[in-house]
Amino acid sequence: MDPAIPDRSPAPSDMRDEITIISAQQRETLALLRQLVEMLLPRGDPDKPKLEDLIAALVGQQTRMLILLRQIGSDVAGLLDQLAPEGEGGPDRPQAGNSGAR
Repeated sequence: MDPAIPDRSPAPSDMRDEITIISAQQRETLALLRQLVEMLLPRGDPDKPKLEDLIAALVGQQTRMLILLRQIGSDVAGLLDQLAPEGEGGPDRPQAGNSGAR
């Protein structure tokens, strides 16, 4: 090994830490995969929610959130229009002095 080239290999303790992190992430991923497979496989337990029902609930929740966000954005724009001093237009509103003839 050339002494002018620094050794860039990780220290053994750093490598062990990285391997520990990767191992923990793999365990989490496998647990999530097991849960997903259990949800996908048909079961005879009527008390468990079906995957389709869970997806439908999530889609409905996302839709309601998007509607609320649009309403909030519209309300904020209306408030800003009301609070803007006379003659000042926002990016969507033309200036009062620019529309008349000179």
